[in-house]
Amino acid sequence: MTTFKEIKGTLIKSLSSDPSPAATGEMWYNSTSQTLKGVQAVGAWSSGGTYPTNAALISGAGTQTAAIAFGGRVYPGPNGPTNISATYNGSSWTATPNINTTRYYAASAKNGSQTAALMIAGFTTGETNVCEEYNGSSWTSVNNYPVSARMWDMGTGTQTSALASAGYTGSYIATTCTYDGTNWTALGGPSDMNSSRFGGTTCGTQTAAVMFGGTSPGGSGLVESWNGSAWSEESATFNTPRNVGGSAGTSTNAIYFGGEPAGNGTATESWNGTSFTTLASMANSKYAMACNGTASAALATGGSNSAQNATEEFSVAGATKTFTTS
Repeated sequence: MTTFKEIKGTLIKSLSSDPSPAATGEMWYNSTSQTLKGVQAVGAWSSGGTYPTNAALISGAGTQTAAIAFGGRVYPGPNGPTNISATYNGSSWTATPNINTTRYYAASAKNGSQTAALMIAGFTTGETNVCEEYNGSSWTSVNNYPVSARMWDMGTGTQTSALASAGYTGSYIATTCTYDGTNWTALGGPSDMNSSRFGGTTCGTQTAAVMFGGTSPGGSGLVESWNGSAWSEESATFNTPRNVGGSAGTSTNAIYFGGEPAGNGTATESWNGTSFTTLASMANSKYAMACNGTASAALATGGSNSAQNATEEFSVAGATKTFTTS
C-alpha cells in the first residue's frame, strides 16, 4: 500500500478520465470518480513452451526470450542423468547438440547466453568436477573445477566471469571459486560461505551476488550476500519457508520462486537487498528447476514435484490501481 510519506510533496495531475495509455509509476486524480489512481507494477506467472523431456535438476542460462537449458535427471523411468541441451526463443524449445558429460546437479553461469554458456561440476555416477562451455554450436570440455569433485554447487555470472560456491561431496561445502573464461581460482579462507550448504540458488555477478536457501547443517532458508571478496549473512528470512527453489535477477533486485516442501513449492518472493515481499504464485509446485532471467522477466524450466516438462514465465506489467487512505 502506498503511504502518505511516499507521495507527500508530489504534484498529482487532475484528470476527468483515466489517461490511455498510462505509464507504470504514473499517478493522477480522477475528478469524475473522485479517486486517486496510479499504475503499479504487478508480476504474474504464465505458461511457456513445453520442454523436450520430463526432467529436474536442470541447469540453465540466458534470458526469458533467449535461454538455454542443459543436463538434468529424467523422470519418470530410470531416473538417470540426461545429456540433453535445448534453446528457448520465448515460445518454444529447440534441441541443440548434447553436452559431452551426461549429468545433473550441475551449476551454471546463469547470466550467460545461448552462444556463451558454462556448465559446472555435477553428478554422473558420482560427483564430478568436469566443466563445459557452449559456443552456440557445440559443447567443449574446459579446465576442471579447481576443488574436489562435487554436485549441487551454486553458480552465476557469465562464461568469462563466473562465480560458483558451496556444494556437496559426501559433506557440506563452503568453498567459493571464480572463473575468467580460461582458469578457475579457488578463493578459500575469508571467501568461504558462512554456512556450508548445497542445493541453494545464486543470482547476480561475480562481484555482487546473493544466495538463497539450500540445505545446511546450520539450518535452512539461509540468505547470504557476496561483495566480490566475502559472503555476509542476511538477517531476512523467506515469508514462505522452503529450499531448493530458483532465482533470477541481481544481488539487490531478485525473485526467489518454487522450492520444497511441495506445499510451499509455488511461492514467489521478491528481494530488494534487505527484505522479501510475497508475489503471485507459480502455477505448478516445483523445485530443482533451471532458472534464469531478471526480477521482472524470469524463466523456470522443468523441475521436480509436478509438470516436469513445463516452462513458466514471470513477467511484470503495469496495472491501474485505486489508492485509498487509512
